[in-house]
Amino acid sequence: MMRTPAPALRLFVSTFAVLLPLVVGGCSSSSSSPAPTPTPAGTVTAVSTSYTSNCVSCHGATGTLATYKALKGTTLTAAAYSAVVRAGKTAATTVSKTAMDAYPAAKMSDADITNDYTFFTQK
Repeated sequence: MMRTPAPALRLFVSTFAVLLPLVVGGCSSSSSSPAPTPTPAGTVTAVSTSYTSNCVSCHGATGTLATYKALKGTTLTAAAYSAVVRAGKTAATTVSKTAMDAYPAAKMSDADITNDYTFFTQK
């Protein structure tokens, strides 16, 4: 007479059968590159496409071009940064004595401005 396995044993065996291929497959040593480091929440890893289209020629791809005004590490508040982007600057008020165009929402969204400001001010 054959006995049926206890319910706990059946659960263990079925769970083991499902998980074993996942565990063994994940332990392969043939991987040539390490797993990427996760980016902390709230971290911005790149400037917006609006910045790339409108700002790179004067401020550089990462905001470090100081020909006009370096943006990386800016001490402006988010509101002041946004106001400058929206209103622009006259030649008399810029470091380089070169005017900066205003960028209305049609050219650069509030989300893009926030993204870029975060990119320039994060450590």
